[in-house]
Amino acid sequence: MTQLIRCFIAVDVKDENVINKIIKVQQSLPNSSLKLVERENMHFTLRFLGEIEPSLVEVIRSALKPIRFEKFVLHLKGVGAFPNSHKPRVIWIGVEEGRENLMNLYSLVNATLKSMRIKLEDEEFTPHLTIARVKYPNKELPRVLDELRDEEFGNITVSAFQFKQSILTPKGPIYKDIEVYPALM
Repeated sequence: MTQLIRCFIAVDVKDENVINKIIKVQQSLPNSSLKLVERENMHFTLRFLGEIEPSLVEVIRSALKPIRFEKFVLHLKGVGAFPNSHKPRVIWIGVEEGRENLMNLYSLVNATLKSMRIKLEDEEFTPHLTIARVKYPNKELPRVLDELRDEEFGNITVSAFQFKQSILTPKGPIYKDIEVYPALM
């Protein structure tokens, strides 16, 4: 039996100043009920592909190469939650500026995958950076999220996107780049 590979397409967050601000916010959350995203795993998911055949990994790897985009800046601001701050399941940081550019990159990736007849879930793309998952409700969390709704994190420059493998371990996921697709220079 072929070993399936768990994959997704993302934009990594590598700016240390921004990451340090995110870590500070993560540490301010009442975390007894949270699974925090590790600093090395911070990213914007463009498309989660799930577990796929190794042969399809190679096809997708090649198909994404022709995507062309110019590098752009994202301004990260505000902390929120899905589905909402009163019943949070996922805690995220929002995008205040550069949102259209990220949406355009998402559209290019999606169009490429659809042209390959890869079955994709119809989901609305909401640019966000997941920083924690809520394991079970915490009474303090809605108040803390409300206090952080206008928090500033700064800018990151998006100069590439990544096709990544996700290896699930008991200590959390390990992400490996399958391919990195740089922006036009």
